[in-house]
Parts: sequence; structure tokens; C-alpha cells
Amino acid sequence: MKKNLINWLFLSFLTLGFVSCGGDDDPDPNRPESQQKETKLSYSVVIGANTEYKQTKTLKLNEILPEYSQYVTKGELQMNSSNIKVTGLSNVENPSLQNFTIAVPNSPNVTITLGTITKDTVFTTNDALTFMQKSIDYLVSKKSADVAVSFLSKTDINSAENVKVELNYTTTYKLK
Repeated sequence: MKKNLINWLFLSFLTLGFVSCGGDDDPDPNRPESQQKETKLSYSVVIGANTEYKQTKTLKLNEILPEYSQYVTKGELQMNSSNIKVTGLSNVENPSLQNFTIAVPNSPNVTITLGTITKDTVFTTNDALTFMQKSIDYLVSKKSADVAVSFLSKTDINSAENVKVELNYTTTYKLK
């Protein structure tokens, strides 16, 4: 009887050991290796002449990839389909947006100054795309990134002129 009890205990512990060690730690074995997402930050501009404009929008990883945000290890900006765009200035008489800057305020190294903008423009320069990649790197590391647009407008811009600043991100997120 004692021998049967010892054998039963030994087999129970052995079985328990296999069950606890043999499981897969991945709760979703069908999870993809990566996800590509398009994200747009859009800033509407209504401002008086000789006035500073500053507006901040927030990128949140759990809103971009709600089902996989906790598994993101890296974000790779797709350079051929990402850009910074300023539109609607063709509707404004003598537009001038001076010291045009976009920044991630909590990270001093993530900033770009685009100078003075006087017409509708799409930025796909290396500097613009590098800024966008750095903002994605910050987003992945912190799970959230504030992105601030600021400039000095030398002209009145009203809502009817439909002036917008857009950051158009196409990003492939690598998942673990």
C-alpha cells in the first residue's frame, strides 16, 4: 500500500511537471509577425495674423494596434507612402507660416524645423521622414507620443480656407 502511494505521488508530480512545462507561453499562436497600419494626425488651422499657433495631438499605440499593442517591438516607417503635408494655403492671400516646427515635446531629439511655408507643400525629404521614424521609435518605446505643431502665422487664416497640417504615417509594426 505504501509503495502504491509513493508510485502514485511520483507519477502525479511527474505529470504535473510535464503539464506545467509543456504549455505554450504564446496565447495567440496565430499572431502575425508584423502589422502594417496607416495613421494620420491632422491639425486644422484657424488663426489671426501675427499669432503663434501650437497644437498637440497624441499617437497611442493601443489605438493604432488595439489587439497587438503589447507585442510591438519595433515600428518601421514606410518611406514611399509617408509624408508631412500642409494644404489649403492656396486659399489664403499672402500666406506665411514662419518657424514651422513639429516636435515630440517629451523628447528633445525628435524635432524638425521646416522654416517658412508660403504654399501648399508635401514634405518627403530625408529630414522629414527621419523625424517621422524617430516619432514612431518614441511611440513604440513609450506606447504614446505627443506630436506638437507650432509656427507664427503672418496672415489671418479662417475656417473657410480649410488649412490643414497632416502627418501621414504608414508603418509596419514588428510583433514578438
